[in-house]
Amino acid sequence: AGVTKLLIGLLNSPHVQLINETVVALCLLTAKLPPLAQVVEQIDSEFIYTKSIDVLNMDDTTCPIQVKYNVVTLVVNLLKWNLTAITDNLKKPELMDKLLKYENELSIVEEFKNLLI
Repeated sequence: AGVTKLLIGLLNSPHVQLINETVVALCLLTAKLPPLAQVVEQIDSEFIYTKSIDVLNMDDTTCPIQVKYNVVTLVVNLLKWNLTAITDNLKKPELMDKLLKYENELSIVEEFKNLLI
């Protein structure tokens, strides 16, 4: 959990494979409920919001769809924490619209929609 900030910094990589590996690691860190206090303290949800938009905007030939699915999972994991400071950053319309694009492909998007209520 002490490496959360270091992991988040790797989202700046120009390499999609490293971004994906980072997102998967963050998914594992954020899946625990209730979340670990140390992880909550180190999560920068505004930065994750920005990077999520960047990945979801990438062309499918540059960024495989599975990487985008992992980003969706990360966002849902963070929303499950139900912490206002984090959810306020992630419930912005642009990200919501991007995630809903995968509604027919991923069952987790239904969970995402329920977390928005």
